[in-house]
Amino acid sequence: MWADAATLVLFVLGTPNTLQLVDVPTQKSETLATNIGRSLHKIPGSGQISFVQRVSDNELAIKALDPKTRKITQLVKMLPGSEYCAWTHAGTLLMATGAKIFKYNLAIDKEWQEVADLAKDGVKGISRIAVSPTGNKIAFVADEQ
Repeated sequence: MWADAATLVLFVLGTPNTLQLVDVPTQKSETLATNIGRSLHKIPGSGQISFVQRVSDNELAIKALDPKTRKITQLVKMLPGSEYCAWTHAGTLLMATGAKIFKYNLAIDKEWQEVADLAKDGVKGISRIAVSPTGNKIAFVADEQ
């Protein structure tokens, strides 16, 4: 993912998976975090990049990287059973677990808030989640019925 015109932030598959920052003009790379997931996103309105990191055997957290300073801060713990998140255009995090979709607004929420339970529609095992480029639709991947 391009952080700016000269800087890439990469998920690199390995043992462990790593978050790497690449200065394209010099072709130098730097490992900034280990044990990360595949969910990398630009944080709307901030210039930062979010990523998911395993912080213990049973716990994942969403963290933010400032590519200019290389500072990493923890934003929020993920709910059990989920490894993916997405950002709305307004800067609210979305994630799903089971048949439920949750939101977390960094400015106002103290914990994840349930916004939809899709079990009645036959949805189960939501894993990946995404917000459309126009911000008016959400897509997700779920288990077969």
